[in-house]
Amino acid sequence: MHIRLVLTLSVMSACPGAGLADWDEGVMAFQMRNYEAAEREFRVLVQQDPNGYRAHYMLGLTLQEMQRQKDSLHHLRKAYDLSPSYVPVKIALSRAYYSMEQYGDVINLLAGIELLLMREERQSTILQIRGMALDKIGDTNGALRDFQQLAALQPKDARILHFYGS
Repeated sequence: MHIRLVLTLSVMSACPGAGLADWDEGVMAFQMRNYEAAEREFRVLVQQDPNGYRAHYMLGLTLQEMQRQKDSLHHLRKAYDLSPSYVPVKIALSRAYYSMEQYGDVINLLAGIELLLMREERQSTILQIRGMALDKIGDTNGALRDFQQLAALQPKDARILHFYGS
């Protein structure tokens, strides 16, 4: 949830002024875990501007929280198609792919990201998702590399050390 909130806040700061009332209401509903209300608000924004990646992104996150993975994947994929370089969209889409057991898509999506240019929190998120996907497809060496980097970034996190040790 913490990572999703950070991603949500980063999108909030980049939101254009058009449709701001619906946007603010949707984000507030999302943060308050009122996902039904958030879905309504973000759907309105998607209808108003079908090429607005931010509304698709937030609708996708909302649908993920509602356990509607297939719908979530659709909107996150649309957000990615509209803004393929925006890292929070890539992270959210990789989570959607992972939940749908599309591990190859996770790896392909996260393969070209330059980690050194990012904050540690984002680096950790990407390494964890990609490492878990590599492990699922049987690429033990690739998973080990990612978990080794992850353990170096967060040496006091027992959960990460467990992944690395496994």
